[in-house]
Amino acid sequence: LRAEKLIQGALSLDPGSVAVRRALGDLRWAQGRCYEAMGAYSGALALAPDDGELQARVALAFAGMGRRDQAEPLLAQLAGRDDLTAGAWQAMADAHTLLAQPQAAAACCRRAGSANQQPASAATPNSACSKARQRLIAR
Repeated sequence: LRAEKLIQGALSLDPGSVAVRRALGDLRWAQGRCYEAMGAYSGALALAPDDGELQARVALAFAGMGRRDQAEPLLAQLAGRDDLTAGAWQAMADAHTLLAQPQAAAACCRRAGSANQQPASAATPNSACSKARQRLIAR
């Protein structure tokens, strides 16, 4: 609740902030509010249309809403880019996981690790990459 108030306050001070809108989307996603996360991510993407990490988060929100027909083309488009951050690849891995595409999720996890030059799971412990890594360690 405190984080939400802080983000809302920051958004009222700077409604054109891509970072604040992304943070609001991340908060809504963490709360399980996919549609509201999509609204925040879309608002940020309107301000920064070439931001690959935001595009990946939009794809993740589409997947969370069960909108495979919109998530998959965006994921395919993003997969061809070579300028994505580890966070973008992790969001894509999570989207593929939600779409029941484990091989594509694993490929994104590998790309996240390469982009980050460290295990992708170190940055976001709740990501699909982290969960996949934990399963491998448990074997």
